[in-house]
Amino acid sequence: AVARAQIYTSQNAITHAEDALLAIGRDPLSRVYAVGPATQKHLEGLGIPAIAPASPGSEPLPALPDFQDVDGLSITIVTGLGGRDHLDVTLRARGANVARYACYAREKIHRPDLENVVSKEGYDHVLVTSVDLLDALTENLSTHLRAGVTVCATSPRIAEAAIDRGYRQIISAQDA
Repeated sequence: AVARAQIYTSQNAITHAEDALLAIGRDPLSRVYAVGPATQKHLEGLGIPAIAPASPGSEPLPALPDFQDVDGLSITIVTGLGGRDHLDVTLRARGANVARYACYAREKIHRPDLENVVSKEGYDHVLVTSVDLLDALTENLSTHLRAGVTVCATSPRIAEAAIDRGYRQIISAQDA
């Protein structure tokens, strides 16, 4: 029987996780999950078998059969500081004992020259992989430039956030 579970939310989470945490993932009494195939592959490269949903993301993961009856199961979510709490909230509501282990922090960068780079050097498409990244971009671009930049969003949720923040040209992928 599985005594505990770990969920890794990104490759950064794996890279910055403590060795002891990764060792727990190798224990036969642990089950390890990844939010997507790239994270799954990274774990497996470290000798940690991992399960990932067919469609990457924090929404499909709790829909897996393994997460339907988690009452009393101890689950550690290995992630970055801040970020979404969808997994925590969903799994706690189903009775799991959830601990969130934040092993890295995203840092917003203020780039006063970004406005010039985008407008004068012809950058008109920006790949956005998280809402945090979108917020950082938004803080560095004027409303006028936001209207002219095409946001390439790696999920429908990020595309929706881009619309809310005033971007008009959006390419939305189903996943990264």
